[in-house]
Amino acid sequence: MRSNHPAGTKVDLREDEHVLARLKEQQLSPITYEQGAELAKGLGCYSYRECSAKQLKGLPEIFDDAMRAVMAAVKKQEKDRC
Repeated sequence: MRSNHPAGTKVDLREDEHVLARLKEQQLSPITYEQGAELAKGLGCYSYRECSAKQLKGLPEIFDDAMRAVMAAVKKQEKDRC
């Protein structure tokens, strides 16, 4: 059983001056939430969440969605067996 559930991690780095400076040197920028969500949608993922373990943001939502995705996949697998 496989469940696609991407999570954008270390989102706190979007605001880190050193990270932003290094990206700017390479003419890059952090991806936006919208870009991550669009990629997840294009991949057919269950959902897309972002988090920062450093700032303790979004962690409960990540685990809640992961559990929902697994439970939905199990339910589908059981239904397909019948």
